[in-house]
Amino acid sequence: MSHPGPRTEPPQSHASRRGLAHRPARFRLGAICGLGAAAAALVASAAAAAPARLEVTGHVRAAPPGAPVMAGYLTLRNPGRRSVAITGAASPAFARVEVHRTVMRDGVARMEPVQRLEVPAGGTVRMAPGGMHLMLIRPRRALRPGETVRVVLRFAEGAEQAVTLPVRRGGMAGMEDGHHHDGPGH
Repeated sequence: MSHPGPRTEPPQSHASRRGLAHRPARFRLGAICGLGAAAAALVASAAAAAPARLEVTGHVRAAPPGAPVMAGYLTLRNPGRRSVAITGAASPAFARVEVHRTVMRDGVARMEPVQRLEVPAGGTVRMAPGGMHLMLIRPRRALRPGETVRVVLRFAEGAEQAVTLPVRRGGMAGMEDGHHHDGPGH
């Protein structure tokens, strides 16, 4: 009489071990499609959460040597599908950078800081003399026309975008048309 040897079973697939092999094919296909849909949704939500990039052009207006402030004028175009909020800026070339707007008070144009600048989805915001502008405070050195300045824009969601702006000739930045600057450091 012969003894049967150890009982061996065919190797099992991962699906068999998890019990999916015994399920109908439509269940397995549904599970695979569900996982694919979940992965696609995760990728889509990551893309939606990705910081929007602005298309930025502009310049910094040159100022006389020793001027305590300079102005930057930008055109900010948002090609995205959601608005983008600029909440700050910085530059290694200046002690401080702020977004300002011109307001009329008692017949005098004054500059006020802007805490949040919205660039609408598909829209454009233009910074120009007599309106919105970057106030570039205490240059670390004299900047001449033809040089460039690196400015980092900070967004509400925490992202940043660096832009390089050329320095161009112009009147005394920030003081044209009798404008005055209010606030710290002015």
